[in-house]
Amino acid sequence: MNDKTDKADKAAELQAKLREAEMKLRDQTIELRDVKSRGVRLAVGSAIAGFLLFAIGGQWFPGYQLDSTAVATSHKMASDAVSGVMAQLCAERFMKTSGLASRLAGLNEASGEWNKSSYIRDGTWAVTPDGEKADNATAEKCRELIAERISEESAKAS
Repeated sequence: MNDKTDKADKAAELQAKLREAEMKLRDQTIELRDVKSRGVRLAVGSAIAGFLLFAIGGQWFPGYQLDSTAVATSHKMASDAVSGVMAQLCAERFMKTSGLASRLAGLNEASGEWNKSSYIRDGTWAVTPDGEKADNATAEKCRELIAERISEESAKAS
């Protein structure tokens, strides 16, 4: 009987060790899953952060712009170029047609830069070739060119 009890004790001891090893294995499996899930979360988080950094911050990277920004910039540059040419034509018309003294008196009567630009914009010499009145930017540039030419002519006369 002693032999049977020793075998039963050994079997019980082995079963206890087996349960303990299974519990350790289960704990290690859970820890491994946690480590893997942390790695996956870190990789996904890094990918999202990288995408946001590229998508938002990359817009200011030299040489990179959105199509809408490029179109808006090109329209503004073209408008500025046309406005500059039209302002030169306006200033030429203003200075070369007869009655310069009366136009200068009317320009000087207008108070403030806005009113002076409005006087030029509403005048016939600020009309575009297609018959439309000049815009504010063209009238402002024309006013500046006229002021420069008047100061140059007064400097020559002195």
